[in-house]
Amino acid sequence: MSEALRKQDVLALTRARTFARSIGKPHDHVITIHWGCAGGPGDGVPSDRQSRLFKNVRDWMRRRGVPFIHIWVLEATNKEAHLHGMLHVPAGLLKSLERYLRSQLLGPTEVLDIRKAVKERGGETGWFRYMIKGCEDDVRSAWSPPKCEPQGTIVGKRCGFSSNIGPAARDRAEDCD
Repeated sequence: MSEALRKQDVLALTRARTFARSIGKPHDHVITIHWGCAGGPGDGVPSDRQSRLFKNVRDWMRRRGVPFIHIWVLEATNKEAHLHGMLHVPAGLLKSLERYLRSQLLGPTEVLDIRKAVKERGGETGWFRYMIKGCEDDVRSAWSPPKCEPQGTIVGKRCGFSSNIGPAARDRAEDCD
């Protein structure tokens, strides 16, 4: 259970982002999922539904020859549990990915927001800073996220990233250098 992102969480997300960029798969799209109005996939707590969704999306992208490269943060404000994330979406795949996500989430329009991380809104760095707004005090000075306020109690993992940009993938890439 956690009340905020810890320094080690933000460092792990930062390392994953940096590695994604280094392999030519930057997190060029942003996503928000509102679990409170999602009807799928399946039943259960948001973390279980999120795991099912990520597995389904990973399989869907694999069938298109694309790796599912992402980072995410789960929040639980007074309204509902929701996820903020960043992912790599190759050109031409965004519309079909959005249709697929909506078919999985089974909710109203506001269940999902997925779009390009545009420079006018701070781009990839601006969105990352927004994602980490629910951080502990010692994180604020280094990353300067906006708002810096509690983002609710999370049981289970508060944040994470796909294994293809995690520590083991980074170690394998170093071994090849």
